[in-house]
Amino acid sequence: MRAPARAPVLDRNFPDPDIVKVGRTYHAYATSDIGRNVQHATSTDLTHWSVAATDPLPELGARVDSERPRVWAPEVYDNGRGYTLHYTAHDRASGKQCIGVALAASADGPFRPVGDGPLVCPTEQGGAIDAAGYTENGRRYLLWKSDGNCCRMDTWIHLQPISSDGTSLTGPAVGLIKQDRDWEGDLIEAPTLVKRDGQYVLLYSADAYAKEIEDGTRYKTGYAVAKDLRARTPRRPNR
Repeated sequence: MRAPARAPVLDRNFPDPDIVKVGRTYHAYATSDIGRNVQHATSTDLTHWSVAATDPLPELGARVDSERPRVWAPEVYDNGRGYTLHYTAHDRASGKQCIGVALAASADGPFRPVGDGPLVCPTEQGGAIDAAGYTENGRRYLLWKSDGNCCRMDTWIHLQPISSDGTSLTGPAVGLIKQDRDWEGDLIEAPTLVKRDGQYVLLYSADAYAKEIEDGTRYKTGYAVAKDLRARTPRRPNR
């Protein structure tokens, strides 16, 4: 039996990670740092990691504000004909953070942006961040957070049907939950959706992560459960 790894297995600034397994190799992607739009690392055992020397997303496309080029929270998946990358960046036209999409033939990249504008950019809600995928019965969905905390508005986690390659929305978004519990502070974000024992479990973060640096207690992980994919349900902290 293999002994559990001791954290950290990747001892560097590697925020908002997403992991995809391709064959025997795990590919991890993270928010931009060290001059790269997206960080990329690989492992065959989830314990020993090698950080790639190249940027899997070398170009962001004209829609991204060149004065604020940072990329947040990449999400990658195998779309059956290649790989899809959803990422958050500042939109040049609106000035808000919005979600874009890029495609590649390989999990190593290079990913190339698709379309002339962002995929999800509800400017009236403050923009959109933190894309995450979910698939059920062959249908692909995109979870995303409206970035209302930028503008003193609510922050909703939405669920929206999307094409299998992730390049186009195929139906309207449904708001699942917003920050309406005292312990959630001003925002919720970073959704992950799984199904266990016949019910849906939506994991998410709450409150401002910067406050965690100040006193070590404010940023939290919570979860919501539902029998219906689009239901809104009570939830609780899981700090």
